[in-house]
Amino acid sequence: MAVIVERFMLSGIYVVMTLLSTLFTFIKYQVLILPNTIFTILWSFVGLLSMFNSLDLIEPSATIHLYIISSIVIFNILYLSFSPGSKKRIFRYLKKDSIFEIDYPLIYIAAAVSIGFLSIHTINTIAEIRQYGLDMTGIRVMNYGAVENSDIMFFAFFTRSVPLAVTTAVSLIGSINLNMGNKKLVLLSIFMVVLYTFTYGGRYQLLNFISFYIGSYLILKRKSKIKLKKSYVVLLVGALVFMTVLRGASIGDLFRKITSYFVGSLSFLELILRNPQLFGLADGSYTFGYLTFGFFFEPIVLAIKLFLGSGIKVPSYYFNIYAQPFYNIGEGTAIYYNNNTTMFYNFIYDFGSAGVIIGTGFVALMICLLEKRYIKANNLRSLFLLVFSYSVIINSTMMYTLTNVNASLILLFLAVFVRKRQVKRHKTVAQMSKEKGAL
Repeated sequence: MAVIVERFMLSGIYVVMTLLSTLFTFIKYQVLILPNTIFTILWSFVGLLSMFNSLDLIEPSATIHLYIISSIVIFNILYLSFSPGSKKRIFRYLKKDSIFEIDYPLIYIAAAVSIGFLSIHTINTIAEIRQYGLDMTGIRVMNYGAVENSDIMFFAFFTRSVPLAVTTAVSLIGSINLNMGNKKLVLLSIFMVVLYTFTYGGRYQLLNFISFYIGSYLILKRKSKIKLKKSYVVLLVGALVFMTVLRGASIGDLFRKITSYFVGSLSFLELILRNPQLFGLADGSYTFGYLTFGFFFEPIVLAIKLFLGSGIKVPSYYFNIYAQPFYNIGEGTAIYYNNNTTMFYNFIYDFGSAGVIIGTGFVALMICLLEKRYIKANNLRSLFLLVFSYSVIINSTMMYTLTNVNASLILLFLAVFVRKRQVKRHKTVAQMSKEKGAL
């Protein structure tokens, strides 16, 4: 009885928070869908689903629901307080960028190089399929294991991190192009996403492409200019479902697998909180932002390791040693899961329980700053960063995507894939006459 009452109360809280977030957002911005409402809806939905699933997953405790509720509250307070008001709203069509243009030749070169690096593992994948059949779970374990167990640190950097970053950057720019009526890079984006997905057996790139496409649509939309091309969304979601089937799910078991993919992160976090000694949380020695700001620290640490031979560990090391091994998150049935710990684990590892507030606050303020930057600059670089930040929100129920060097590389490639326009100087008639007279 007590469990039923608790579920009823939590359900009511999630519904009320979603309604309030939507109401306050509409009052201030005259718009319903903004980063704070996306964050609220996603986390409320996952929180609700975790209480009413029949998947034999570990059920999240009241502590995790308290984390979710606290993060929703702090995100909305900060966003509504610091995001630009309705008169400066960012939902407008991007004018032709007079400063930057997309550097397509550089993108094609970077894509070719990254495909070359990736092909080392693609060959292994093809050999695995020929020997054991099309089992994407086995492929994922094989190729990630080959990278993680390599004694050469930079082997992983060039064969996984660089291809992932280039693929992500190209798919982000391709999704923006598509929403702006330009199909350049769309085919290349799809090819690179499919190739990376095929090679490593994961679904992250597919989910990211969906996030980028929807995020850029929400930022750029204007009723007379942009319409959401639902066929592309359906195609990408279909690919996500197909990948789930290839990872061992029968058609009858498909809903269960998809649900566990999104809700399993809460069960994994519950397992972590129940066993803090297994996940580096028992001794209370916090890293104070090392993981939260890993996108800043990890490139610096890698440079130190390269040039000074230091044994210092990169931020992602502290996540990978605990979260990358597979753990059973099932209650009755064995259900093995890894990597997706929600964004909360990284924050808790850094700051303890207070990290839920600190980390969520950082994400909310980052979004606000990037929105203001886009409003002020209204150029391609600021747009790329803002769209990327939407993916951080959308992925937050599963993972925190800013801990490792992959995020640093993505931001780097997004910066270098645009170049300043070449301004052609034309002499006026008066200038030409003056020069002729001087002769």
